[in-house]
Amino acid sequence: MSSTLQSYNQYIVTLENLLSKSAKQKNPAMWLYKNNARTTVFMLEGLARMYKTMHNKKRFTKMQDVLKRLEDSLGAVDYFVAMLTYCQQNKNIPKDIIAYFEEEVENTSDALNAYLADSFYQKNAGFEKMKEKVASADWMDDERATLAIRSYYSVQIDKLNLWMDENDGGFTSVEEQVHELRRKLRWLSILPQALNGKVQLQNPKTTVAKYKKYLTKDIITSPFNKLPAKGKLKSVVLLNKNAFYALSWMIDRLGKLKDQGLTQNALAIAYANIHLSNQIEADKITSAYIKNYIPINKILNEANRISATYFKENMLASLLKF
Repeated sequence: MSSTLQSYNQYIVTLENLLSKSAKQKNPAMWLYKNNARTTVFMLEGLARMYKTMHNKKRFTKMQDVLKRLEDSLGAVDYFVAMLTYCQQNKNIPKDIIAYFEEEVENTSDALNAYLADSFYQKNAGFEKMKEKVASADWMDDERATLAIRSYYSVQIDKLNLWMDENDGGFTSVEEQVHELRRKLRWLSILPQALNGKVQLQNPKTTVAKYKKYLTKDIITSPFNKLPAKGKLKSVVLLNKNAFYALSWMIDRLGKLKDQGLTQNALAIAYANIHLSNQIEADKITSAYIKNYIPINKILNEANRISATYFKENMLASLLKF
């Protein structure tokens, strides 16, 4: 069996088990959220995104669409649970704001439960069809898959460099630029975990000074940067270990900035909806709710600064260089 098919099957089986157990729960959406189903869906979605460029484009595009909708729905639950938890732990936030996020958690859970019932819990639903399509796909042998995966990385790096060039005027939106850049970078980090040993990290021949600032203790020791062993695989994709750590650093730092910005936006939206106020007034009032408040423009400037440096240093291309 192809190692790429084996990796995909591993997550298909995991997701099938999660869905089977969730169907027996009073609130399947919350059960899936609490049991980290989103990680499994991320893995499958990342693989589908790549496989549609390698073979069976139509088939894997449809799978990606199904998985993306499931991941987006789980992400909405995750987002509002996180906001509710943040508000409940912050004494500055009034009860009406907390109630707003309690309702949003319920709304997103209900929406996900309806989607699960329609698309996953019925016989011959989307998931059953997905398993059939996976089994009959044109899987490559390990050597061809290695070349195709490496080529995929090269193409994605070129696309990301182009995206950054198009946004070189500076970031103006947390969601459309900071969050979007993090999403694009994150897929390159997810795949090495999802491919179950097919991707390995290799020390570069020389240590370049530009990597130093990215090689922090928390990044080097992160469990997310410990890739599965290659086992008996003879053909693997090698990535520059230091460049991979730099990628992880960027994802982590952009994530923290994104969270700060989106939290502030969410509070302002909640306030505006409750009090029927305009956005400027809502931003001003809700800024007082946040400890160590940082204006959105400063968040955007910092995200732009670290991103510009990262791309100027050609860190992404370094993933495939030693």
